Amino acid sequence: MISLRPLSAADSEILEAWENDPEVWKYSSFPQGDGPPYSSRELAQFIDNQGDGQFRFVVCLDDRPVGFVDLFDVEAGSAGVGILIYGGDDRRRGYGTRAVRLLSELAFCELGLGELWCIVEAENVASIRLFERCGFVSSAGSRSGDLRRLFLQKNQRF
Repeated sequence: MISLRPLSAADSEILEAWENDPEVWKYSSFPQGDGPPYSSRELAQFIDNQGDGQFRFVVCLDDRPVGFVDLFDVEAGSAGVGILIYGGDDRRRGYGTRAVRLLSELAFCELGLGELWCIVEAENVASIRLFERCGFVSSAGSRSGDLRRLFLQKNQRF
């Protein structure tokens, strides 16, 4: 069963390994020169500073971590959504879809947000489909170069 739990200091080793994997950077939206690789100290600060516009969760299959999902740029009733299902054997099994649905429920029902959004590389078809399965839709003008922006309104829920 897929569940979410808050990221904690006990997750620092796996966070460092996954965040610093060049395969993960391929689809991240870091501006040139920003982002990975991260030091252990930077990642510890990242964990400690949660709640200041960002909430990050570990996606678990039973008790085994399989990825991360987060809300970021939380402000004025909306937030961005990011997801990583790390291992190739754990992808395309519905874990990401379930994690985004759980996160959406938390965002709308517990945090009172009204809109979620994500920005996905246009070539990352698997992620675009994942968000679409969760009810996210593109709006007019939501494509910018190689990026697609998708939205989910509280009343459009899956």
